[in-house]
Amino acid sequence: MKNCKVIARCWTCDSEHDITHLGITEYGVKCDKCGGYVVSPSGKIQSQIIPAVKVFEFDDGEQHWIAAETQEAAEKYFNGPYDGYPEYTVKEVSREMLFKPCITSEDSRAPVSLAQIIFEHEAAFPDCIACSVC
Repeated sequence: MKNCKVIARCWTCDSEHDITHLGITEYGVKCDKCGGYVVSPSGKIQSQIIPAVKVFEFDDGEQHWIAAETQEAAEKYFNGPYDGYPEYTVKEVSREMLFKPCITSEDSRAPVSLAQIIFEHEAAFPDCIACSVC
């Protein structure tokens, strides 16, 4: 999988930590917030693979989902060369919604999630990964 990172939760305070670059033999990793364990001494973790970029939903009468590091980068991409783009609303897509199968493509009859699209995406970000008019 590409375009992803691994996060783990502290066993004590439940805060998230990016452990993407930890080695597989690194045990006993402590939380910088509370001193509890993110990786237990025996190597146990509470982890999830998530997209390495955020997704922003733009609505200008049609929906456009743009993956980018920041909202500013997504808006710059969305506005493109236009100065004073027509009115639109923008909101960050929640992690829960990233994993909900809701987008259908011409290649597949089964819905896929925005996360799945990001994990398989070849182009650089920011980029439009889905829209309601495609």
